Amino acid sequence: MGQQTKKEPMNHTKLSRAYSTWIDDSLKPDIYVVATVKQHIFVHSHESRMRIVGDQDRYAAIYDQFICRLSKAVFGAKNWRRHKKRIANAATLEGNGYRPVVDCGITKKSVGHLNRTQSVFPQVRYHLNMMFRRPAHLTFEQFEAIIYDVWMQSEWALADILIEERTGQCVAYSCKEGPETILTNSMRF
Repeated sequence: MGQQTKKEPMNHTKLSRAYSTWIDDSLKPDIYVVATVKQHIFVHSHESRMRIVGDQDRYAAIYDQFICRLSKAVFGAKNWRRHKKRIANAATLEGNGYRPVVDCGITKKSVGHLNRTQSVFPQVRYHLNMMFRRPAHLTFEQFEAIIYDVWMQSEWALADILIEERTGQCVAYSCKEGPETILTNSMRF
């Protein structure tokens, strides 16, 4: 019988690195986009007004709708109706929506030395880190304009959007929070 070696469980860093390598090798992104989403919206119905707060499931659905609209704008409505071809993409959702981080190990005792202006909890607006492979028939400027126009059609979109050609390790940066932040429903290579 052969000797069995005990496998070490993957830690968070190794797992994030494995996912970023997989996405980078499969997608080969050349466009990197960071887009901020609204933390909540108000919906008006008759004479009442209701506040809808964003969460991971809602933002995943918003991203999926964005990818459908973007694919239709890039490949044409006729092609979209026939083949439902989606643009090559991957995205992660990052942030905590200005809510306190519950599992951070910080107690009131351990932060007694902080003054009132210092924040105990990291407060990061929800935002999407998106990676695309630019379609060959579009220049960067054309693709940038289409992304911006389609993004601004969403009622959850903020104008705070950064679109740039890839430089450095954008995939590794996007996956730094771990694989649970990857929006897998819309991912296409």
